[in-house]
Amino acid sequence: MKVVDIFAVSDSESLLSVKWDIEDDESDEFNRVFDFLTDAEMLYNFFKEHKGDLESEFYGNTTIRQAVINTRREALELKRELIDLSENKSSGNYSSLKEIFKELSPKDFDKEFHARLKAYGAIQKSMIRIYAVRLTDKNAQDHQYLVTGGTIKLTPKMQDRDHTRLELKKLDNAVDYLQEEGVFG
Repeated sequence: MKVVDIFAVSDSESLLSVKWDIEDDESDEFNRVFDFLTDAEMLYNFFKEHKGDLESEFYGNTTIRQAVINTRREALELKRELIDLSENKSSGNYSSLKEIFKELSPKDFDKEFHARLKAYGAIQKSMIRIYAVRLTDKNAQDHQYLVTGGTIKLTPKMQDRDHTRLELKKLDNAVDYLQEEGVFG
């Protein structure tokens, strides 16, 4: 595992990303996730494979075509928000990364360090997820967020599907690695 800089939002906020296989020329997780979330063909194949989940009541029986359109639009908007923050521009919906990344589950709310976080698109019941670990104390002035992955979430719980369980495992692996390296206790 290697940690790479994505961008600084300000002197006190920065976004980092995991590169899981440092021997491979594969991109880091931030870029991998946004490449996936904006590629119409990959999205079509994903939604075709998970058509049963897409047509469930959780998302109100959305068509594959509409899911591809919505996902691409949301991903592009979220990436634009992040880039605007990095360029110190006024962002449409957010003024900091702290407003974008929220705790993944109730057990992460009280963690001072290594809270597992998620970011999602702006529409209600967004399907897209970007997962990260907060590297700094939640009460500190400086905040660093490490992107560990991301995907499309079509079920109520991450444990419900292999692709979301993988993202949960990546979050936990990143926390374990950072603890072993002494980044936090």
